[in-house]
This record gives sequence, structure tokens and C-alpha cells, in this order.
Amino acid sequence: MTIEWKFPHNGFGQVRGVSDAGIETFTGTEIQSLAREICQNSLDAAVEGSNATIKVDFEQYRIPSSDIPGYEQYASKIQKAYDYWSKKNSEKTVKVLTKALNAIKKPTTVVLRISDFNTTGLSHPYEDSDEGWNALTKLDGGATKTGDKAGAFGIGKNAPFTNSDYRLVFYRTLNEDQETAAQGMSRFISFPEDLSNSMNTMTTGIGYYGNPEGNLPVDSISELEKLYQRSEIGTDVFVYGFNAGHEWNSDVINEVLENFLMSIHKNLLSVTVDNKTIDNSTLARYLSTYNTKIKNAYWYYQVLVRPETKVFKKDFHGMGTLKLSILVDPSEKLNEKSNPPAMLGRME
Repeated sequence: MTIEWKFPHNGFGQVRGVSDAGIETFTGTEIQSLAREICQNSLDAAVEGSNATIKVDFEQYRIPSSDIPGYEQYASKIQKAYDYWSKKNSEKTVKVLTKALNAIKKPTTVVLRISDFNTTGLSHPYEDSDEGWNALTKLDGGATKTGDKAGAFGIGKNAPFTNSDYRLVFYRTLNEDQETAAQGMSRFISFPEDLSNSMNTMTTGIGYYGNPEGNLPVDSISELEKLYQRSEIGTDVFVYGFNAGHEWNSDVINEVLENFLMSIHKNLLSVTVDNKTIDNSTLARYLSTYNTKIKNAYWYYQVLVRPETKVFKKDFHGMGTLKLSILVDPSEKLNEKSNPPAMLGRME
């Protein structure tokens, strides 16, 4: 089977610009949004009836740029986009394309791999379905959180692309039916395949690397296997041209602690970032280490574990029990958002 890049033509329809609303949403909080969206999707993909802890791994690699799947072909697509848009009156577009072109021409690139375990994986990778694989790669604005919930990506599925200099992400899964699937995706910008015939060859700006017949995934992509071989059910996301910088690991840890405190505390989630594992047994240590940047999470954790915390419960119109935990400590500078005490409330 031929594996290649394919950017479908737009059929004289809408031309996609560089300011994609779904991607621009995460501008300024790129790596934080990535960490938050990925971990939430993995939690949503828990195996029904299983008590196993969801595990999410973040690992970075530096590789030769030539090891990007379909490298020469993809670089040529960026060049075509630059050649077309550089003749237009769009300073921002040219700036983005210049950055992408310079980045992909560098001898090496950075890849961020995010993998989850004890999840369902993505279902129906080779079928016409609005769940699972297609909800992630092809369905915009219609995904619902049913079935294997990791496939029910809304606007959050754009977060990985904001972390790539050339908006390039690869997905891979091993699902509960023991199906394997892998595919690259670019949420880029419209460009003509033939500059001399731009109207007839204008693309949608979204491209796929895999089986060009139907823009379907393939069972494996050798370059992904070279980075990491999956043997357990779950999903991998590979962000090529990863651009978050040297502090990416600290940013991810901060975001995980701030947003997934309860899940980690209750042993529902474990996250490993650059060989640092945040789980139920290490949570207190990481909260203490990072507490200058995550005051909310640090004090909410104190509410959970300190013996002087007061707990109040009340039935909420028969829909469940509201539980409010309050910690008052005059000797500490508690979270001012919950002035004067630190409070944590939830429905049980």
C-alpha cells in the first residue's frame, strides 16, 4: 500500500487562512492547553468497570528532520503554500509560513510523544463512524462524548497543533478490538498544488498522511515505531516540530497539578513527564516543590488531607450530596480566592 501525504482539493469552496479559530483559541497557553486537554480526554476514555489508574506519559525526542514521516513531501507542501501566499497581501500569513519553512528545513526537530494506558484506545479507525478515530481526525463540530470517549474531541483536539511549528501531529492507537491504526494530520492553510492553476488545485488546508484512498489510517508507520512501540491498549499523540521550549516539562507538571488534583489524589490518574511521575504517592512532594506557581492546588490538597478540615454535607434536591470542606488556619496565608478559609466543594 502507498503511504503518502494528501491534501484534498476544496472544490472551488472555502479557502482556509492561517488564523484558524480552533487553533488561535490556545494562543498564549499552548503547552498548558495541550496538557489539560490530553489528560482530560484520557480520563474520559477509561475502561468501563475498570479500577485501573489511567496513565499518561509525556516524553520528548530530538530526531533528524528527515525522520518525519513523509518529510520531503510535507516540506514541499509548505513551500507551495509559501510560494502562493507570499504574493498575497497578508503579512501575518507570510510570517507564519516563513517560520514553518525555516523550521522544517533545520537538520533536526523535536517530537513530543504523549501516550495513555488503561484506556479504550480509538475505535472504528477504518469505518465511516462519528465516534473514535473519525471524531478525532475528520469530524468538526459534531463530536459527542459517547462510546470510546477519547474520540469525542471538541475544540480541544486543536491543542496539539498549536504546539507544532508546522502544525503537524501523528496519531496511533491499539484499541479494545486489537486493531492498530496510525495516521498523520496537518491542520495547515489552503494552498494550490499547482501554482499555475490555483483555482482548480486549491486545497482545503487539512492534510493526511496514510492511505490516500479515502484518507484512511494505516496499521503502522515505521517512523513512529522507531520512536516508541506500543504493546498495550491506548492512544499515542506525536507532536512534530514541538516548540514549547526548555521549560515545557515544568509547565506540564504545573498544569497537571492545578487541574487534576482530585483525580491524582483518588488514584484515578498518574502522569509521567520527562521521567517524573506524579501519582497518589508523590503528589504531596510535587505540590510542595511547585507550590509557588500552583497555590490553588497546594491549598486544596491541604483541605483534603489536614485533620482540622471541617466537612459539611447536604442533599442537593435528590440529585446527590454536596460536600463542602473548609480549612481555617490563621497561621497560614491561605488562598485569597476563598477568603478567609481555603475551601473545596464537590458533588458526591
